Amino acid sequence: MAIDTRIASAQLRLEQLKNRQERLQAYRRYQLSRQAARDELRRKILIGNAMLSDLLAGRLARAEFRAWIDARLHRAEDRALFDLAPSSASGNDSGGAGPPSTT
Repeated sequence: MAIDTRIASAQLRLEQLKNRQERLQAYRRYQLSRQAARDELRRKILIGNAMLSDLLAGRLARAEFRAWIDARLHRAEDRALFDLAPSSASGNDSGGAGPPSTT
């Protein structure tokens, strides 16, 4: 009977280790997902900062930038940040082939 007890104990330990491994893998996926979101946000901030810097330094035409951003923002809250009139267009802010050219 001692061998049966040892087998049962080993099986229980194996199951516990498998459960722990699954939890650790799930947590790692969660961490990677959060890091990807932080990286995406950081990229957006850096791009916005670069564009704003060029705009303020005169390396980017204000009128062209304003037309570019006007065509892409549809939410009233977003448009208000740039002092744009509310948009009558519906949809999302995808579209366009990229940032305005520097002139």
